[in-house]
Amino acid sequence: MRRWLAIFAVFIVGSIAVSGCDGDPSYTVYFQSDRNGNWDIYSIQHDGTMEAQVTDHPADDLYPVVNSDGTKVAFIRRSGNATDVILVDTEEGNEINLTNGRAGGTIESITWYPEGDRLLVTLWTMGLASGRPQLYWMGEEGMADDDTGMHLLGQDTAYSYWNPRMNAAGEEIAVSASLSLESVDVHILDSAGQFIRVVPHETFLRPTGEFRAPTATEDYADYAPNGRDVIMQSNAPALTNPSNAIHLWYVSSQGRRSADLTPDAPYNSMQPAWSTVLDGQTIVFASDRDGNNEIYLWSQTEGAEPVRLTDNPANDSNPSWLRNDPNAD
Repeated sequence: MRRWLAIFAVFIVGSIAVSGCDGDPSYTVYFQSDRNGNWDIYSIQHDGTMEAQVTDHPADDLYPVVNSDGTKVAFIRRSGNATDVILVDTEEGNEINLTNGRAGGTIESITWYPEGDRLLVTLWTMGLASGRPQLYWMGEEGMADDDTGMHLLGQDTAYSYWNPRMNAAGEEIAVSASLSLESVDVHILDSAGQFIRVVPHETFLRPTGEFRAPTATEDYADYAPNGRDVIMQSNAPALTNPSNAIHLWYVSSQGRRSADLTPDAPYNSMQPAWSTVLDGQTIVFASDRDGNNEIYLWSQTEGAEPVRLTDNPANDSNPSWLRNDPNAD
């Protein structure tokens, strides 16, 4: 399995570092946790030190995403049926509400454009697509007083969409898409929202994974720093997944050469997020392998094993850390 990954080697160029206490480079992972009775955003360094609470609000703060230079974290604040996109400055901790109740529906998920000045948002509103979540973009300045600023992309509105991620060049979007909630696939769209392909597209080899099975769900896809390959979660039936647990899968964005990264595991591994920091091949993800959902860091290099970052009886999930453009100076 690890030899197979060698064909997808990626290299770190010009990554952004935050100095740790000992002077060595340190990188911050953001995640959500319900350890204090409701969902808030927390942070921890890649070596498991300096765990901190970022938000403390009576509403639920969910789905943090950090921009490419680590200076801003966007997340969704949910109170009852009301949702807003909040932006927090990682240096000062100042919060800005980008939507202020003007989004016109429920915000389901968010991600940054690679340049870090726009956000890609999934939003459902009863006035469009019969309430199916759709893809919009908005600037980091947020919505104006006249409720403008949320711009619909040109995707097929017959589908529902969740959890988009863009490649480093901003030319493709990997997004979970579904005509029904019973089976979710990863679609590759162009930057305007037009369909390109479904990944993985190998559906006939059980060892590879029956991704088009009626109850198979592929979700939380994220691009490798090379911009060509995708890591995702799936419960697809396979010989490597007899328990139908949620596994991490690696696949070419062309839809070929899929591989189960957690074969034969009876536990769930999910919500992977890639970065160019450290060795350029490292992901963070959530897993219940130690009894409850914790955050792990895993270098996709020969022989490396996942390292647990958090250790708390609460539910830690949806990790994010900075993923720089590998072509940056």
